[in-house]
Amino acid sequence: MADKPASNDALWSSDDNWNGSFYFAKADTRVLVPKRPSNISWGWTLNLGHPTTEAAVIVGILVVPIVAVAVERGWVRSAMDSAKSALGLR
Repeated sequence: MADKPASNDALWSSDDNWNGSFYFAKADTRVLVPKRPSNISWGWTLNLGHPTTEAAVIVGILVVPIVAVAVERGWVRSAMDSAKSALGLR
């Protein structure tokens, strides 16, 4: 079996796994990988090929609109007001 860190580094170094700033390598075991060095970008990026990242992106796509609708319709405020009343904080 290949050494995982060396294997991951080889995948990270391959141009085939990069599409601009996006990194996609299913064989890479890391969720977060360092960005490629450049003058305009630094830090970390997500490995979009990792199953955990795929799940997180899907959940994010579903949760953000639900929270936005809840806030817009006042559901969050009414829930907070009910909780405060139940706890005697009003």
